[in-house]
Amino acid sequence: SAFRNCRSLESITLPEGITEIPTNCFWYATQLKTVNIPSTVREIADGAFSFTALEGDLVFGENLEVIGGSAFYRCKLTSVDLSKTKITKLNGMMNTFADCSELTRLVLPPAITEIGTTAFSGCPVETIDLPATVTKIANNSFYWGAAKTVICRATVPPTLSAKIYPSQTETVLKVPAEAIGDYKTATNWNTGRFKAIEAIE
Repeated sequence: SAFRNCRSLESITLPEGITEIPTNCFWYATQLKTVNIPSTVREIADGAFSFTALEGDLVFGENLEVIGGSAFYRCKLTSVDLSKTKITKLNGMMNTFADCSELTRLVLPPAITEIGTTAFSGCPVETIDLPATVTKIANNSFYWGAAKTVICRATVPPTLSAKIYPSQTETVLKVPAEAIGDYKTATNWNTGRFKAIEAIE
């Protein structure tokens, strides 16, 4: 909690070589707008940047393995790119990026298997693109999402919570062509929840 409640801190440069950003390190540093995440960081712990004003694009490095619950809760990020990371689960205590109300672009880790409770709740992500490795999507993972398109690349429908988000009549689900029938009959994956289920182009 080294910088917890530092409400005049607007920017910080973290040194290469650090491997962890500790629990609540910048919690409620409400004026913090910019930070670099060194490529050496392996873990961003629970609440590390909660209630900060982090804005713009954030690209995470190739050594990152863990992001804790509420790590970026209520930030002002517009784009999050996790494509280089080693993360396989976003299943901390919840709310990993929840209520980032300006977050419209999201790139998930290529090897992710689980997306935890309310991980992106309240984020107006325009396209939700779920890698083929995803097997479980927990409660309200994308609740209140404004997505027009959900792409699920898994040929076997992941376990999907009934509370992932409310039925949205304008949301189109795109899946592998050979799996359309399976998605139409899988629990909680159905055309009642989506405008249509179509093949990925």
